[in-house]
Amino acid sequence: MFSHFVVFLASLGLSKNQFAHAEPYDPSSHRAWNFVNGEKCGLQHPQQRVFGGENAVLGELPWVVQIIMFLGFPIVDSRMRCGGAIINKKFVLTVAHCKPSGKLSGKIKAGDLNRDYDPDCDSNNLCAPVVQEYDIEEFIVHPEHINPELGKDIALVKIRDEFQFNDFVAPICLEYGDMVLEDHTGKDAIFAGWGKFRIDPVTSMLESPAVLQKITLPIRDENECNVSLSNITNPAVRDLQQVETLICAGGFPDQHIYHGDSGGSLAVLQVVGDDIPRYFAVGLCSLTFPDVPRDTPVADIFTRVSYYLRWIMDTIAQENGI
Repeated sequence: MFSHFVVFLASLGLSKNQFAHAEPYDPSSHRAWNFVNGEKCGLQHPQQRVFGGENAVLGELPWVVQIIMFLGFPIVDSRMRCGGAIINKKFVLTVAHCKPSGKLSGKIKAGDLNRDYDPDCDSNNLCAPVVQEYDIEEFIVHPEHINPELGKDIALVKIRDEFQFNDFVAPICLEYGDMVLEDHTGKDAIFAGWGKFRIDPVTSMLESPAVLQKITLPIRDENECNVSLSNITNPAVRDLQQVETLICAGGFPDQHIYHGDSGGSLAVLQVVGDDIPRYFAVGLCSLTFPDVPRDTPVADIFTRVSYYLRWIMDTIAQENGI
């Protein structure tokens, strides 16, 4: 089986060596650095920590967006939904496998909490502005991406117009400085999304929530990440993967990320230098476990953002003509 897979890679002009060159990158000296990590990045409104497995609070995760792709199939709902994270006024960070083949047609929704209401209001009658909605101008996939199992599952989505930042729509921070060298093992990270979250007891169909769901997940070490990979990937692929370019989190029974959560950001709260605590995007939801029982104690797999910061910054620079 492995030999057949190597032949397949060779037919694409690829080899194992192409999957062995990646390293974290400090973007703070990049020419496009002033396009990211503005003063509003990684801040919550209100300022509070998350304990997991529950509804998010209004303004708590202002970088979280919905990516809705229209597939054009002649069925009632032919939309593909993914998550993403705002990193500046034009770009959303997500995963490559969220881009469907065929004609590009989709939109980004930012500043949403409860998809059944617009605007969203809390119990104290504090209301957010109406949800911001933008057409997708460009879906830029990492040039070496083939499929999620081979890694490099990362993309940037460019919107038409610009996000209007406020307390409910704001970017997440990108790692920089010594932080890019940290593996974050043992830290608690927050993840949020509108992915499938329960089975309807009447129809036995998977349901998506109306309200953004959040959960706190512990980041696992490389050995535990290898266990997760062994539960989901083709054995031939495992020999090609770079586990250091992935980050794994969770592993609690019945608390797995699921359909519709792909592309969402795994975020850690950290102080860098003399700055205030901010949330940084350390992972992007890449591989989930649809065929593994929900009570299986294996961690979910994310693309490790620090290994692709040079590509992110180069892409932003190119798109801004610098």
